[in-house]
Amino acid sequence: MNAASPAPARVRLGFRARLLAVSIVLIGLFALGSAVFLYRIHQPSVEAQARSTLGRMAALAAPQLAADGALSSVAQQTGARALQVDAAGAVIGDSMPDAGRPVAGPSAWLAPGSVWVTASAPLPDGGALWLARPRAEVLAPVRSVRTLLLGVGACGMFVSLLMTVLASRLMSRDLRLLLDQTTAIARGAPVQLTRSSTAITELADIAGSVRELSSAIDRVVRDLYTERRRFEAVLGGMREAVVALDRHGNVTLVNPSGCALFGVDDTQYGRPLLEVIRVPDLADAARRAADGAPTTVEFDLRRIDESPRRLQAVASPLETGGVVMVLHDYTKVRRLERVRKDFVANVSHELRTPVAIVQASAEALEEGALEDPEYAADFIGAISRNAARLAMLIDDLLKISQMEEGRLALEREPVYLSELVEQVLGVLRPRLGARIDTLSVDVGADHVVLADAGALEQVLVNLLENARKYTPPDCPLEVRSRATGDGFVRVEVADTGPGIAAHHRPRIFERFYRVDPGRARQVGGTGLGLAIVKHLAEAMDGQVGVDANAPRGAVFWVSLPEASAAEVPAAAAEPVEADTVV
Repeated sequence: MNAASPAPARVRLGFRARLLAVSIVLIGLFALGSAVFLYRIHQPSVEAQARSTLGRMAALAAPQLAADGALSSVAQQTGARALQVDAAGAVIGDSMPDAGRPVAGPSAWLAPGSVWVTASAPLPDGGALWLARPRAEVLAPVRSVRTLLLGVGACGMFVSLLMTVLASRLMSRDLRLLLDQTTAIARGAPVQLTRSSTAITELADIAGSVRELSSAIDRVVRDLYTERRRFEAVLGGMREAVVALDRHGNVTLVNPSGCALFGVDDTQYGRPLLEVIRVPDLADAARRAADGAPTTVEFDLRRIDESPRRLQAVASPLETGGVVMVLHDYTKVRRLERVRKDFVANVSHELRTPVAIVQASAEALEEGALEDPEYAADFIGAISRNAARLAMLIDDLLKISQMEEGRLALEREPVYLSELVEQVLGVLRPRLGARIDTLSVDVGADHVVLADAGALEQVLVNLLENARKYTPPDCPLEVRSRATGDGFVRVEVADTGPGIAAHHRPRIFERFYRVDPGRARQVGGTGLGLAIVKHLAEAMDGQVGVDANAPRGAVFWVSLPEASAAEVPAAAAEPVEADTVV
């Protein structure tokens, strides 16, 4: 089966070609119709008028012909062909014998289509005088008028054609100008169109309307651009992650916080949510919201080399279709809730033991142990020790509360670390006992920090006390300092105890947090020493941390701002020799 041949291409005429064609057709039809109409209308009347004239002339010439019988004289006077017919109808005389005549006689010349226009008048002696003129001669004026009309029509057609060409060119120029300007406006170019740009009144009105429309579009675009910039600024400034989906569940927008949270970029727009963010709980919440039910869901986001983050997603449907989701990072909130619960539980536990001992000892004394000096002294000693423990615990809690509320006034000034370490060792010498022989100090004489001397002393005391408690008696301890090169000086207390596992280090500075609760209570303490260290260091614009010590043990460090040369007093402290045993 042969393939069908392609349809011929249609010739499409432009605006000017159509206008010209229509003008030519209208003018031609008008001229031709006028000529035909005039010829058809005037031909019978011209023939009738010629016939009437011939009849009058024949009536006037008949007596003359009867008198002298000269047909040539009649023909010359009337300007027509003269024929004399007898009573029987036979032609007996003709002024133009060579012109030919119909066999049937002059009466046949009146038949339709005859080439002669004739009229007759009776003669006195019988017979008739016929006058005849050629039809072409009679209708010559009508043909002249027809020719004139056709000529005038042709001239009018030419003039109209010329005017139409000029008008179409003018209109085409204005339309092209309008087209170019509207195309430029569509591409964002500034409008340069005014009412005077076009020569045609109607197109000038259109040009004015286009200019007004362009101005309105510019205002709308500027407003949209401003709103978009404001919207982007709001989204960019939000700490919450924002994810928008279309009606098909494909990602259309993720703000910078969301990109950082999920590790996505705008190249992934247009893909399904589960392909971009591989969290089934989030995709499930988006599906429920797309069905018209606002949904809130919490889930854990786990990424490689990062600790889990607790997120809460609020998914809401849009009126135009699609879903917008706002994700809040609840990691700190949940951690603080856990810390609060642990704090309440730990405080309750820490208070329960000394209170129970005080209560039991008091009851024993009331029941008669007071009368026995040996047992009374033991019970009173227990009450005293646990009362002191309760006082120390309450004092530490109040101190932490003051630091958290910002009510602890610290005066930062240049402090020589070598002097301060020497003072701290003097305070701790009775507690250290024989351990003083295994304690080494390596503190730079030129290390000066901006800190509160009393607060820094409390920090070093707590760190050394913590190292003493968890380090065997014969194992070495070390206090050292070093400049980090970024404007800070780092003070380190290194022990050789059991050390701290990596998963405990992020929480070691929390209140009452214990790596080994059983052993921690054996060595004493309130569990608040390291928490106090953290709060005091941060109050002095410093940082704290803990690292592993090689080959065993832990290194607790405090990093504090280094004092500038202009802030350091002129008198320098006596240096503490490095690597010496105190």
